[in-house]
Parts: sequence; C-alpha cells; structure tokens
Amino acid sequence: MERLPLYMDYHSKRDVEALKTKALKEGVPYQTLVTSILHKYVTGKLTESGNKNFA
Repeated sequence: MERLPLYMDYHSKRDVEALKTKALKEGVPYQTLVTSILHKYVTGKLTESGNKNFA
C-alpha cells in the first residue's frame, strides 16, 4: 500500500467533509471511497453529469 499525502485549501477541506459524509451513508471508510473515485477516474469510468468544467 502506498500513502498519498494531500495538501488541501479551505475548499478542499469542505470536499473531504462531504466525502466523509457520503462514505458514512455508504457504510465504507472515506479512504476507500476516495480510492474508488480515483480508480474510476484513471480508468475512464468516472463520468460527470452536467459539469463540463470537470478536470
């Protein structure tokens, strides 16, 4: 397992809190949710609906 340090500004900290809330609702650790999102993004399986500015 590899650690990935993240440096967050004010907006990113709010995003992490939102991720933690979603993970709690899903019943998974938030780190697992983040890993899943990253995997879907790099494999092209993550789609963004309604936001054309997705990076």
